[in-house]
Amino acid sequence: MHALHCLLVSLDKWQIDEMLASQNNPQRLQEIEMRIRLVAMEATSEYADQAFDWRSEDDAGSWIDDFPGAGVVLGAKESERFKELLAEYSQKPLKRAMVLMEKYDCYAGRILNKSLLREVWANKKPWDEPWTLATIFRLLIGDYLFESQFYSVPDASAKISDGVFRDAMEHPEYYALVFSDYHW
Repeated sequence: MHALHCLLVSLDKWQIDEMLASQNNPQRLQEIEMRIRLVAMEATSEYADQAFDWRSEDDAGSWIDDFPGAGVVLGAKESERFKELLAEYSQKPLKRAMVLMEKYDCYAGRILNKSLLREVWANKKPWDEPWTLATIFRLLIGDYLFESQFYSVPDASAKISDGVFRDAMEHPEYYALVFSDYHW
């Protein structure tokens, strides 16, 4: 199974200065995008076998037509697109948790209580239901999973903080989004 993942990266001052100086040099700009991509890949490499078993390291993989080159959307270069994509992808973990809750309606409207815990402990639920419940909570607390489809490098989490989100929306020139094709 494949999914497009979006990784938010904050840029250092030298990256911003270098990017601004390279606006008219496409080859140099591509090198900067590859370095930004490398930052995102390194920051998420520890999630191998948790969020992916394989992923595209150099580009957006199957989504290269939507995100050409290195698969990087620079906030300084495409601020409106950056903001739209950030608003969409930063909510992917929550939306996936909601879909799972609806799919497994055995938990919908139920309160997590001792009775439910005993049912799970006694294996009175189909094997996948407790795993789904665990996945829902892991998505909500920001664990980076295949289902998350988003990771905030500044927060070291799949859950973006209000401060980082606000700053990225107000100052997109200090951020980039890196897209990668994840497989599980």
